[in-house]
Amino acid sequence: MFHALVISNDAPLVVKLVDVVSGMGGSARGPASSVEAGLSFLETETFDIVLHDVDMEGPAQNRIDRALAHKFIPVVMMSRYPPLYSAAAFPAYAHLRKPFDEAALETTLRSLLGLGGRAVVDPAEAVPSVAGKP
Repeated sequence: MFHALVISNDAPLVVKLVDVVSGMGGSARGPASSVEAGLSFLETETFDIVLHDVDMEGPAQNRIDRALAHKFIPVVMMSRYPPLYSAAAFPAYAHLRKPFDEAALETTLRSLLGLGGRAVVDPAEAVPSVAGKP
């Protein structure tokens, strides 16, 4: 069993994340609906992985990024945009570009948790461009 922290204020995304984690036999804590709430969870509890919706902007965004990097916790960062983070800053991280399906999330979780599978860096990369446009 693994313990995941969900940091997101997007209700449909939270439902998807919790369903996948639970379906894999894990437990999901949260959701932390603000960066500050996520920091509070990280200060008081231990997690095996963090599922972080980076589209949540706010003054504490840089603080949570630093907290995650220093705790050496695997992180799945989710965003509507291409990755903004480097593997050097987050050695055990993956980026899922929203929207993504449950299978991509499960494969990524398995990879980062050492349960088998390969992390999906960006499923949109596999989509061919149309008329020369990405």
